[in-house]
Amino acid sequence: MEYQPVDVILVMDVSGSMGEDYNTTHTKLDMAKAAAESFLGQLNMSRDRVGLASFSTGATLDCPLTNDTAVIISEIEDLAANGYTNIGGGISKANEEFVNNGRLEAVWVMILLSDGVANYYYNEEGEPVHDTTATSTTSGIYAAQYAVEQAECAKILLDKGARIYTIGLGSEYLDEDLLKQIAFDESKYFNAPTAAELSEIYELISKDILLQVRYDIVIIQLDIQGPG
Repeated sequence: MEYQPVDVILVMDVSGSMGEDYNTTHTKLDMAKAAAESFLGQLNMSRDRVGLASFSTGATLDCPLTNDTAVIISEIEDLAANGYTNIGGGISKANEEFVNNGRLEAVWVMILLSDGVANYYYNEEGEPVHDTTATSTTSGIYAAQYAVEQAECAKILLDKGARIYTIGLGSEYLDEDLLKQIAFDESKYFNAPTAAELSEIYELISKDILLQVRYDIVIIQLDIQGPG
């Protein structure tokens, strides 16, 4: 049994709402960080690589693809919550990293986590723009369209057995329809009613990835004989 290597980019929502208290000692972002870090333990970091992108009003590539667990954990720990929700921007940053540094022999996987609705997007000049059509419970028309367009670009880039997984945290202010549309199929969307379920969901995703990249090597032996 052999395994293909995996290049995974975690795309994490760090908008202001992620800074809300989950309990008396932790915010939603704290719980998301812990779950993302536990996900690293499900991979073989001697073979696999992980990168990190985050989004709020804008989006950043916080860590290029690496197999250095300490580096990626440090970048996860440094995330801070503020601003609005530019889901498409996060996907765009992940796309750029796959194009620039993704290994051709690896399976490319994107895991996107959000707790809200898309209300910011990048215009043609690359500037973050507030989508005034967004409400507290509904993604903006333009921000949602931008997110879907970036997901479609990812699907073209990742057209080699790769997948996009999406995780929706909470339910009250969450655009599940958009997150389902961003994923390759609805079975790759997961809802975490509270942050307590995040670690379990990341574990389920890691198992699904493992099933995808595992393959059998069949050795065919040819008995070649010379002329008798």
